[in-house]
Amino acid sequence: MAIPGKYVPQEIYIDKEVAGLDFTKKILNRLPNIPRTIIVDPTHLVNHICSKPDPISTGTRSLLLSKQKGNLLSHVLAHLITLAVIIMF
Repeated sequence: MAIPGKYVPQEIYIDKEVAGLDFTKKILNRLPNIPRTIIVDPTHLVNHICSKPDPISTGTRSLLLSKQKGNLLSHVLAHLITLAVIIMF
């Protein structure tokens, strides 16, 4: 049951590099009933979400636990700009 004002993802993706970290375990303990998938490369997940018709909505329903590897924000923005250009034409 969702609590108003609290973010509760529909699914959790865990980068295998952070699966054993205490911080990851703490987050997972707070969300015990959410389906989880351990992934090898978060880039594939980001690309998959960005390829959806509504990547913002799709992305907000998912939680990705991973290390910061470079500038993820610029990677996501590049995909969104590409999608905007495709939609406009």
